[in-house]
Amino acid sequence: MKPWRDILEELTPRAFRAAALVLERIERHRVSLDSAYQAVLRNVRLGPSEARVAYKLAHRSLLSIGVGKYLLERHGLGALPLRRKAAFYAASAVALAEPDSVSKLESVRGGLLGNRLLNLLKPGSLERVLEGAEELPRAKALSLRYSLPPLLVERLLQVLGEREVQRL
Repeated sequence: MKPWRDILEELTPRAFRAAALVLERIERHRVSLDSAYQAVLRNVRLGPSEARVAYKLAHRSLLSIGVGKYLLERHGLGALPLRRKAAFYAASAVALAEPDSVSKLESVRGGLLGNRLLNLLKPGSLERVLEGAEELPRAKALSLRYSLPPLLVERLLQVLGEREVQRL
């Protein structure tokens, strides 16, 4: 995907940290992406390119946040500090879209992602965990795949059926 390539080419440690801060703020304060982004920009100095990349990364991370949450839960890492979780959500979105991006993540992670978290995102490890997700109850597996709340997916399955939910 070209958009991910653009993000990876321009991703800097400051842009990665800013994206993680945006995700942290969204989770902590239950605010919108734009509100969290503006608050982070008031506190973090970024160049125009870094600011654009941070926003794109935070936005795309939200679209696949279910996978990051599942990976942490599956490995018993749910008690991590929120900032590290947020950084992992951003990193997992990158790793899902561009499996060969782990070396880039190593160079931009700063102190936010330890080796244990980074190892979860290596292609073989990530694929094994995601394959295991297919054994989950159907609503949970679809919730994970599409990053939707499980209760919403359960209700949609009841009303529309699985085929229609996947099409939707």
